[in-house]
Amino acid sequence: MRLINILLVIWPFLCFSKGAHLQGSNEKSLFVCYGKIDPNSIVGYKLVVLEAGHFNDEDIRIFKKNNEKVIAYISLTEVNENSPLFNKLKSYCIGENTNWGSRFVNISDERAKKVLLSRIGKLENHGFDGLFLDNLDNVSSWGALNGMENELVELLQTIKRKYPQFYLCQNSGLFLDAQLSSLTDAIVLESLVTNYDFQKQEYLLRDETSKNRMLQEILNQRKSKDKPIYILEYSDNFKIMEEVTKELITYKLPYYIAQIDLQHPSQFLMLNK
Repeated sequence: MRLINILLVIWPFLCFSKGAHLQGSNEKSLFVCYGKIDPNSIVGYKLVVLEAGHFNDEDIRIFKKNNEKVIAYISLTEVNENSPLFNKLKSYCIGENTNWGSRFVNISDERAKKVLLSRIGKLENHGFDGLFLDNLDNVSSWGALNGMENELVELLQTIKRKYPQFYLCQNSGLFLDAQLSSLTDAIVLESLVTNYDFQKQEYLLRDETSKNRMLQEILNQRKSKDKPIYILEYSDNFKIMEEVTKELITYKLPYYIAQIDLQHPSQFLMLNK
């Protein structure tokens, strides 16, 4: 066995001995993975976010049996070339997100909305409890789809009307606070403590000023809304993970820490079953 393979085998055990205790009660709050995983390996989480294309109906049944809520990833404003929707949506795209190799969806086009709603219907038939709504910030004043805020809200209203039983979790989108108040059931916010430089492909820590501003927004949300708020952080460094974990525990916010592509379960959290 080569040295690199040996390290891959023993690294989780080294990590366990150093810091498995740090997760405390958080370990069963949030799980996010867009890659293929064994459905039987994820047990006891309050909220599980998956990429639907990797799983069949029986897989979803197992996930749901072992966890409280199991929801499917969907981006209403952006589509990746690897997405099953890409060929259907590419004619309705405007501009490209070079960080992810994806394109922005013109949600003012009724044909694009029809494709998205059809996909959501299939996710319901697949057995999911709801949706993880990604890339809402694309319609913000700083986003690539600036000016389509109303179109996004109308699309979400349609989803809520057609699938009232769906558990809708928004990823960010706090600028739509008033409009989404009665439409979504939970909020995930990314990178409160950590940051990621896409150009350098480097994991960093967020500067204190922007972190404190974001934390204040979170605290305001927690006071005014009866919605769960989860934090999604990114790191591939165990020492940084330890620091981030200690800080997040002081905020009493449930969280998940993983690598930026979310293609694999976090090594850190998988130690705490």
